[in-house]
Amino acid sequence: MLSAEHSVCASGTDMTPDAFCNRLSRIATKRSLTASDLAIWFARPRQTVRTWLDNARDQANAHRPTTGPVFRECVRRLYLLERSSYFPVPYEVLKHARKSYITKAFLDANDAGVPRGRATRRGTLLPSRTRPGA
Repeated sequence: MLSAEHSVCASGTDMTPDAFCNRLSRIATKRSLTASDLAIWFARPRQTVRTWLDNARDQANAHRPTTGPVFRECVRRLYLLERSSYFPVPYEVLKHARKSYITKAFLDANDAGVPRGRATRRGTLLPSRTRPGA
């Protein structure tokens, strides 16, 4: 059984919070990702992700997940980020479109291997509402 300080990532390797921060810092540098970009990917506040990148050793200020489902999800998202082909963000993606680009990249990485079904037609599952006065 793993200790509370470890998590198993999708590749089956042990991951400690320190290893998580080190890998995150490496991938951020390699893929030119900012703390704001990573905050979108990990669905965490930018300030929290900033402490991960700084690899704060002080537990009171680290804001690092260390155990449980939050840490496992962060490790899973790191694994997806390391394998994503969407980064670095292309120069053509403008500042205001960066968030939607990263969100789409995460959704595509998260759904990798899942066959896309046919979109439901309007009214098939949910009836359409008529607007008052229409």
